[in-house]
Amino acid sequence: MKITFKQVGSLPKEITSESTVDDNVITLSAVLTPKKQHNILFEGNMRGVAEVTCDLCATPFALDIDENIVLNLTDRTFSHEEDALPEIDTIECPSGIINIDEIITSEVYLLTSDYHKCKQCNNTEEEFSSSTN
Repeated sequence: MKITFKQVGSLPKEITSESTVDDNVITLSAVLTPKKQHNILFEGNMRGVAEVTCDLCATPFALDIDENIVLNLTDRTFSHEEDALPEIDTIECPSGIINIDEIITSEVYLLTSDYHKCKQCNNTEEEFSSSTN
């Protein structure tokens, strides 16, 4: 799904999109709110499942995703001093086109690149912690 900056207009625009990332369906619900000139505040929630590997035992498992996403979107080259909304990651859309599928994919890859433990390793660690106390 792609949306242009002009389609957002001057009022908040609600969107819902489904995207397939590595054979897993991810759903995004978001609101695009125009802020400063050339900037849109993207606030959404992403839900679905992603396959990850346990970093302790290397067993693959399904990771439930329920993540809130807040981004600043700009349709020109990002200049931190003048364009930034405080403490929010910025995505440049120099063509004026917001590619929702790319945002979903990059956010899923960001989550899956984190450190993950399967339930078995979580339980083993909890048992170890309680037996040492």
